[in-house]
Amino acid sequence: FQLLEAIIEEVSIEFNKKYAVDYILSYENFSPGTFNKFEIEIDNMLANFEGLDLIKVINIPCMVCNVIKPLIVKKSFIKDAESYPVPIVYTHDGHAVLCFIDKNFDVRGVELVHITG
Repeated sequence: FQLLEAIIEEVSIEFNKKYAVDYILSYENFSPGTFNKFEIEIDNMLANFEGLDLIKVINIPCMVCNVIKPLIVKKSFIKDAESYPVPIVYTHDGHAVLCFIDKNFDVRGVELVHITG
């Protein structure tokens, strides 16, 4: 979900830069067509997603699988954290690990997490 959140966050930022939504919606004769051209902006963002540098792939050691797994993290999730290391639960292959990521996107620890349901 971190990848999807990064895309949504960027779309929201760009949309709010381009449109004064509260001002536009205050008009009685508002037309949703006002925002039609923004579809092109979204297409451009998706086409250039790698260039936006919004995510980081962090290699996480899994002690259950005995392999290194790639974890996609939204950069703003780490950069905007209130404290470090940042805990992230990574669920895969029927189990989960709790990863601790520092402000430099380095893994500071990994623990097995028991999940139910």
